[in-house]
Amino acid sequence: MRKVGLIPLVVLFLAFISAPLFAQTSTDPYYEFLMGCHLEGQGDALAALEAFERAVKLAPTSATLHAEISAFYLRQNRSDEAKKFARKALDLDSKNIEAQRVLGLALSVNPTLVVASEAVNYLKQVVASPSGATDSQVQFNLGRLYLLTSDFAGAIEVLQQLIVQRPYFSQARLMLARAQKAAGLNDAAIATLEAMEYANTRPYNQFQLYSTLGQYYEDANRWASAAEAYAQALVINPEDRDLRIRRASMLLALSGRDNASQALNVLHPLSERNQLDTNARYLQSQAYRSLGDLFQAEQAARGILTLEPNSQRGAYALSQVFSQGHRYQDLIDYLEEFLALPSSDGKASIALFSYLAYAYQVLGNYDKAIGVLSQAKEATPGSPSFDVAIIQASLAAKRYAAALDRAVEAQTQYPQDQRFLQLQARALLYSGNSLHALTIVEELVEENPNNVSSIILLADLYSEAGYVDKGLVLLANAAARFPTDESILFRQGSILADADRYDDAELVFRKVLKQKPDHAEALNYLGYMFADRGQRLDEAIRLITKALDLDVHNPAYLDSLGWAYFKQGDLAEAEKYLSQAVSALPANSVIQSHFGDLLALSGRYREAVLAWLRALEGDGEGIDPVNIESKIRDARAKGN
Repeated sequence: MRKVGLIPLVVLFLAFISAPLFAQTSTDPYYEFLMGCHLEGQGDALAALEAFERAVKLAPTSATLHAEISAFYLRQNRSDEAKKFARKALDLDSKNIEAQRVLGLALSVNPTLVVASEAVNYLKQVVASPSGATDSQVQFNLGRLYLLTSDFAGAIEVLQQLIVQRPYFSQARLMLARAQKAAGLNDAAIATLEAMEYANTRPYNQFQLYSTLGQYYEDANRWASAAEAYAQALVINPEDRDLRIRRASMLLALSGRDNASQALNVLHPLSERNQLDTNARYLQSQAYRSLGDLFQAEQAARGILTLEPNSQRGAYALSQVFSQGHRYQDLIDYLEEFLALPSSDGKASIALFSYLAYAYQVLGNYDKAIGVLSQAKEATPGSPSFDVAIIQASLAAKRYAAALDRAVEAQTQYPQDQRFLQLQARALLYSGNSLHALTIVEELVEENPNNVSSIILLADLYSEAGYVDKGLVLLANAAARFPTDESILFRQGSILADADRYDDAELVFRKVLKQKPDHAEALNYLGYMFADRGQRLDEAIRLITKALDLDVHNPAYLDSLGWAYFKQGDLAEAEKYLSQAVSALPANSVIQSHFGDLLALSGRYREAVLAWLRALEGDGEGIDPVNIESKIRDARAKGN
């Protein structure tokens, strides 16, 4: 600013003035002005003000003097007087840069939008002048005012100029990033913060920069980078609760056991410090679930509900635990009671309805599942998600005509949502109209050849309609175009297995596992394929056990492992796992059939008959009813 170099010069000039002259009154306004500058430099603000006032009285039409006095008042934090003299200076000379600078800065303190706009008009003229082009105070405040008035382009331009001049000005860099973020330039905002030399920044500013950078990474779904930025901020301020919550959330978004363990370590001080922190408890429940420790996950969820019995978040956390543990009846019992309570959060209740409906569907109670989904649909009339779920439940219940009608109706309501065409195709295929079903999905794939879900569906339809090789060629081509999408390879393997081409299926499943060693479904499928044929049973048990390690309590995996032990002749171990699978999925016909076979081989014929009868009454998938009826007759004969 202009005064920085002026006062020392005044002091030097006045050093040659004899002492008696200080007591005299001059008729020279410039002398009085210099005297005021000297006195201000000596720390005598009152005497300086008196000298400035004498100068103005001697030259009342001098815009320069009025502007300089306004600057004096601004330095003394006397905003009203500064604005008064600055306005007077501009009345005398509307282009006076110093007056514009003072008035703009004075108006920029906690302004309304109207006042901010006025301040912008002054400061942008200052920045355009030679003296203002390097005035960092003016540039910074102009950038801040542009941001306040939503002129993001203006803020970006002036702050970028400031950053070039002062690359270590952390607050200016932070404000530039905020302007870029507000303008929708998220990548540019991140780059601005990444370019900061953090080692040369004060700790408080480092904290702000890392915290903001973490938020921007989070908004860009860059979970790992966000977690690291929050970690750096926590080094500076380890007591910050919100940052611990954010870092734990990012670690959990990354998935994986190591990240879940880190999340628990981050959250531990919060639970120790405040047992009432339900946000921390919720994230702890998520972390324990990721680690497969459902007991601790349930304890954390119930801890929320102990503190807040009507907590939607607590209910959601507990529902997740029950669902992951495949405790569907427990889930139903809990949610039926909880959802009968008054709810303060409709959106959270909708998520709970989804869990409840799924539990009903898994247990074969399709009427209740569809009823709950219909109730949720009424609460969210503009969302297609529950239409999709209702149609899927109708297909599972083998109500193909109802599923088709609803899919057609929903497609009319949501013409851009391809899921309803896919569901129409499913309904048509199961109704016996495979030609129409194939036509629909072939057109879908032709219109959008990069839609993997449509490609997989078309391959399924080809396979189910008897065109296995055509489906496999389609998947092989898709795998070549999308080599990192293991869902394509997995479907290819399952179609080969269904076609009894086991050697080829094994090769494909091993490709999946090479690409993703912790692919639980592939581990289970390959292990079950060996077990069902009574081959390589030790390897089958190892594969399925690993799948269960990844998805503890999965009933399908429990059935696979029990069946492998059954084929190995270890009936005790077989019953250990098959009994758990039967309890979790009582309507699953294959699991009941396996359990019946185990009971019959153990000589428990009456129990075996009951299990086989449940198989006949179940979902009917994957069983031969004639064969089971024959087993029932034989068992009854032996039981008698």
